[in-house]
Amino acid sequence: MKIALCYAPSEQQFIPVPPLGIAVLKSYLKQHKKNVTTFDLELELWLSQGYKSSEFAQKDNFIIDETKIELDSIIEKLKSFEIICFSIMGKRQIPYSKMIIQNLRNKQRKFIVGGAFITEGNSFDVLDTIDADYAIIGEGWKPMLQLINEIEGKNYDYSCFNVNEKNGKVVIKNNSKEKVQIPEADYSDINLEGYIKQQKKLYKIDYNDINYQLLVGDRCCPYNCSFCRISKNTETIKDAIDISNEMISMHNAYGCKNFSLICNEMNPTKKFINEFTNNLISANLNLNWFCYLRPNNLSKLDLRRIKQAGCVLVRYGVESGSQKILDHMNKKLYVDEMKQILKDSHEVGLWNHINIMTGYLHENDNDIQQTIDFINDNSDYIDSVRVNPFFVPIDSPIHKDPEKFGISIIEDTGSYISFNEKINSWDEKVIQIQKSTDAILKECKKHNIGFAGILPNLVSTVVEYFNDKKLAKKWLEDNHSYLWEPLSPDTAKWKLAHPETIDVVINPWEKISGQRGENYQTRI
Repeated sequence: MKIALCYAPSEQQFIPVPPLGIAVLKSYLKQHKKNVTTFDLELELWLSQGYKSSEFAQKDNFIIDETKIELDSIIEKLKSFEIICFSIMGKRQIPYSKMIIQNLRNKQRKFIVGGAFITEGNSFDVLDTIDADYAIIGEGWKPMLQLINEIEGKNYDYSCFNVNEKNGKVVIKNNSKEKVQIPEADYSDINLEGYIKQQKKLYKIDYNDINYQLLVGDRCCPYNCSFCRISKNTETIKDAIDISNEMISMHNAYGCKNFSLICNEMNPTKKFINEFTNNLISANLNLNWFCYLRPNNLSKLDLRRIKQAGCVLVRYGVESGSQKILDHMNKKLYVDEMKQILKDSHEVGLWNHINIMTGYLHENDNDIQQTIDFINDNSDYIDSVRVNPFFVPIDSPIHKDPEKFGISIIEDTGSYISFNEKINSWDEKVIQIQKSTDAILKECKKHNIGFAGILPNLVSTVVEYFNDKKLAKKWLEDNHSYLWEPLSPDTAKWKLAHPETIDVVINPWEKISGQRGENYQTRI
């Protein structure tokens, strides 16, 4: 049977980068002799509508008029497939998926949904809303293969999964602990010409090399940060040599030169990052990449070799300038060491982007001032900042053991929790988070530190183009000046994707203080 793996459209963010999840899943299914094709429907819809979004892109609801959205070309591409799968990462992809299914529904064709948005709490609601047949929760490799086998009338094995059925709809949750070797992404189907057109229009730069994502292991981290849902998980990380060899293989297969490495950190150990960079330096292919690094246990020599190996941008999870807060987070990071690493990283020529978490548990005015002082002391070495108002993620250590962290849970929404601190009620905590956010944004503006790292693919592409971060920063400030304004992250992403619109605000700061943005709240 012919199988289509689709990244569902949302018209919220247009990023000229091929989706990773469906490319990796295609590779896995091909290993098992399945006939699979991938489609980035976000890109295809943008192209079919004349390189822009429809009038419904900025509406904050599920009501859209399909007669005013150019779906004909998408329907034509998909109508020969017998199994159609949608990767759904946010709520705004739901109405578009529903419209596509309505146009393609027949008795023989089966529709499957998966992706980060699908949870135990919302899976049947999603199936009912969009009229799909199956939902997969969690890692999709093995359940997708077995589900396709069942649909094709072949032998299948659900013994490692939870399978629930209601009103003819089926939800499969992957409970398997078996390690799956993450395959190399298969980008053979991508619309390269379309991505180049999109990059030139949105980035405003005449450059034909797009970024490709490479899955290092985004569920993997040996650390145990209090707010992270994947703490202490090292099951699926690839070897350093394998990662660099995969970059080389993708370069040889598809001409990839620029990479976004999807991981929590590329330096879980010094041995790991050194093996990775040494292999790339030896290959001498001039590949460019960006990633997260822990600002810990990195010498200037390490950073110089990271730059030599092709790194153009580093994202550091600094989170706070208060050692008390870092310790409570269990970050295992140290303020003075982070300062030295930022200085060294800047001096070797890397773009330094830092994340700051505002309003963390029990943060007080002194903690905020220490973070302000950190930004002030290191302003010459910080190229961009992302401010993340605190919320408690589901399945994080805080969520699992709130008493240990000094809070009491009020409500579990399925996407985040509301809570009381010992000295702050929930309403007071939300105000405190907003106060902390405002203070950090103001300090960044004071030093003309922008927020461009919110869009790392844009920044890395411009740095790669100019081969000089000082020139790249000047060009970005001239051509994407909104990235130096204290806009919420989703508003900045909107402005990149919709240059023809003005005065649109997506998930403003007050709406993401203590909670997730609306698009990522999993209630339907």
